[in-house]
Amino acid sequence: MARNNSKKRKKPTNQPFQQKDGTAQKVYLKRLYEMANLTGCAEAFHLLTKKEKTTIYFYRLHYRHPQPAEGTEITPDALKELSKIIRFYQQSLFNRFPKHTDKEVSINDLMAINALKDFIYTCHDSQRVAELQQAFAPLLQALEEFGNPIQRMYGYYNYITLMENRCDETMFGFTTSLECRNETVLGLYHELYIHEYEPRISHVTFGGKSRTVFQLGWPLVNTGVSWKYLPVEWLGDLYKGDKKHLPICIQTHALNRFYDRTKALNPMVRVQLEFNIPVRDNFTIYQNQLLFSFHFCHIKVGYFVANLVGNRVIIRTFLLVTHHYTPEGNKLEELSGLAKEDINYWQIDNISTFVDNKLEDHPKIKALFEAAGLSSLFELRETLKHTDLSNSFNIEGLVKFIEQGNQEISNHPLEDDWAAVGFGEEEEESTETLSTDKDN
Repeated sequence: MARNNSKKRKKPTNQPFQQKDGTAQKVYLKRLYEMANLTGCAEAFHLLTKKEKTTIYFYRLHYRHPQPAEGTEITPDALKELSKIIRFYQQSLFNRFPKHTDKEVSINDLMAINALKDFIYTCHDSQRVAELQQAFAPLLQALEEFGNPIQRMYGYYNYITLMENRCDETMFGFTTSLECRNETVLGLYHELYIHEYEPRISHVTFGGKSRTVFQLGWPLVNTGVSWKYLPVEWLGDLYKGDKKHLPICIQTHALNRFYDRTKALNPMVRVQLEFNIPVRDNFTIYQNQLLFSFHFCHIKVGYFVANLVGNRVIIRTFLLVTHHYTPEGNKLEELSGLAKEDINYWQIDNISTFVDNKLEDHPKIKALFEAAGLSSLFELRETLKHTDLSNSFNIEGLVKFIEQGNQEISNHPLEDDWAAVGFGEEEEESTETLSTDKDN
């Protein structure tokens, strides 16, 4: 026989401000207090009533776990890894706040200020609004100078896709939505959907050999793939066709060269691809080749070398700025007498050489690189905050070699990136012969 329970069970309620456990709210409000404290208005926090604090808590942004978009299949492990990366950017102290100080806070911290701002501007008591706006003025002004933290989070979504994608493989990207609704609690819900994008593949013939190329591009949040095109006006008399913009394509080989030759830099170097190609100030025509200079932060570290083939621009390889056949590399050879083989032998074509050693400590080397337009390479170490120096480079040996008239070195294995008569096996001289694939 069932036991008679005379106590009536309470019916569940959907009222938005009911909370059984205040721990999460305390953590959230502590963030707001700390942000107020950073801007010198901690006392303003204590002006808030208990009900107002609870209301601010319910103005918070609810992050939903990323989900595959309709028609997109993603393995559970890949989904889990993406969620982990996204949480990392939400929680990490990447943001200076206030803007011009050395204090670093997370996006989650800044979102607490956003909730306060939303509460104030939706309050119906004009007198209370004026009071809180005055009390929190330094905090609200600091947020206005910083910008919308949701937009900053969108920037991080772009970083993730730029870091993790290659245009010669299937790529993923994000779309988002923000909806105010009442599910378990009333609030603003941030949805993140994952999409897949196939590469744009075509073929071109170099030196009688068919090569597969991929249009350069990366997915950006809420906009799909940002495919790259070159305005034909940049080409002057080199282009005789009737197109206004030409797709920029790249060989897998060139991508591999880029990743290999910049691996001594911060992995965020991949993010900067989006901001370097195509940029007018980074584009030049040199010795009948199209060069896209690549900058890490403000430092020029190399060039993507391209040819005009039909109605496409084909990136063939990536050369460091000290390599032969770049403007600075040729200037270095002219001033020092160092041939391509010598640059390779002395590892001046290796970014690690400049990161791990203080070549600028020798006045002759410093003057030589300054004259060749390469002195900014000496700033890489400070930019990377790299302090673990090997100091293994034989600076005196290099100086002596130059002074002795650059005596020929024997039988050193070399990589023929760009032979004098054309490209090597992976990078032959291009022809105008195209495959049957249509230009993009």
